[in-house]
Amino acid sequence: MSSRPHVFNIPSGYSFLEQLATTLLSDPSLSGLFDAKTRLQDYTILLPTRRAVRNLQNLLLQMSGTDALLMPEIRPLGDVNPEEMIFAEAEAGLTGLTGLLPAEVTPHAPSLLPAMSGIERDISLMTLVQAWLETSGRAGGLASTSKLTAELTALLDSLQIEEVNISKLASLVPDEFSHNWQQTLEFLQILTTAWPLHKQEIGRCDPSERRGLLLNRLTTLWNNHPPSGPVLAAGSTGSIPATSRLLQCVAQLEKGAVVLSGLDTQLPPEGWAQLKNEHAHPQSGLFHLCEAMDLQRSDIQTFPGLQMKSSTDIQCARATFVNQALWPTSLTGRWIELLTNDKPSQNLFENVQIYEASDTRSEAGVIALALREALETPEKTAMLITPDRQLARRVTILLRKWGVEINDTAGQPLSRTSVGVFAGLVLQAVATDFSPVNLLALLKHPFCRVGQNAKSHRQLVSRLELYALRGFRPTGDSVKGNNSNAHNT
Repeated sequence: MSSRPHVFNIPSGYSFLEQLATTLLSDPSLSGLFDAKTRLQDYTILLPTRRAVRNLQNLLLQMSGTDALLMPEIRPLGDVNPEEMIFAEAEAGLTGLTGLLPAEVTPHAPSLLPAMSGIERDISLMTLVQAWLETSGRAGGLASTSKLTAELTALLDSLQIEEVNISKLASLVPDEFSHNWQQTLEFLQILTTAWPLHKQEIGRCDPSERRGLLLNRLTTLWNNHPPSGPVLAAGSTGSIPATSRLLQCVAQLEKGAVVLSGLDTQLPPEGWAQLKNEHAHPQSGLFHLCEAMDLQRSDIQTFPGLQMKSSTDIQCARATFVNQALWPTSLTGRWIELLTNDKPSQNLFENVQIYEASDTRSEAGVIALALREALETPEKTAMLITPDRQLARRVTILLRKWGVEINDTAGQPLSRTSVGVFAGLVLQAVATDFSPVNLLALLKHPFCRVGQNAKSHRQLVSRLELYALRGFRPTGDSVKGNNSNAHNT
């Protein structure tokens, strides 16, 4: 183990993955940190997400200027799926980590329970929630049960990620508190009592729980048996306790290093200290990681090979401006001083435009046009960043009308796919006894053909709507209630 943690920083205003790829290709030894004979393919690189893994792989191949390249082992650190993570070795007795384990290591770690799938867990929890509702005399419909299950699942994930002992929920509220609080505790017994018993019966564990166990096991392994090749953990803030411990381990390895992204080294010391309780601040995760490593910001070096930009560089100037805008509240009084002594460049926000849309529809239209315009310039890229899923879907639909397919990093719910929409229309039609509106919605879906070609089917549906389904709404279902008009069709 190294006496001093190896921690670097790539400041805001730089392309993180591009800088990472540039240095790894030009200087694999990281300016002498590792052996001079270190090669790119010797590395094991841990990144936060699968997307980051794919992007780094593509960048390394593009920047190398060759059609083939011996790639390093690049693995996602934050994904739940253990089969695609570097610490999948835990299930196989810590074997199969080529280049990561000394040849003489033959650990005999007990195997971990397999993780249940997301849908398996949801159904099991929903069954327990429904049983509790019926027992307590609050039985509701499927919608209310599903909502309670979703909230319970989110709570369970949070507790397991933060490594909180779930059994402590039972003593969360003193007995003298109101009856409503006691009812809440009774509901939470699903997590404290029923859920552990259920997992024991089926021999499964939660995905988040298993990921934490695997991370902890890998940390223990590397603490006791350091890997033979260099390990680089980049881009993670260590917001998950198990991840934080692994980053601390990597930083202490003789052949290990951690690369932070966007650490604000210009934040005044008193503002930096306040981040201990500012958990919503963007720099909070980095603060707690540095604290866990017992590091001062001055101990963290700039990543090797980084060509420092001038303070007048537009990207760096914008990054500095945004960092200052995000200073803790107690420091906002210094903004006037900053503007007086270090007035921002007049072109700081050149090409930055603000459009105030009157509604979501026009907002989506403007964004879609801007994204489409980017395609007119070769090699130009564009990105939409928004927490509004409805807005993202509107933009996606508009772009598809122009034949532009975009990659939504948030994924697409099954219910929003063509197959999912069709299945939903079938269920809705059956649930409403084939009411006219729902029946027509089903019949007009492209997947519904009832044995006809598209043209014939449209004609039949049009005649059905015109002669059988218009007028007064039938009291029964559409199939039975419109027999009087059926002969016209």
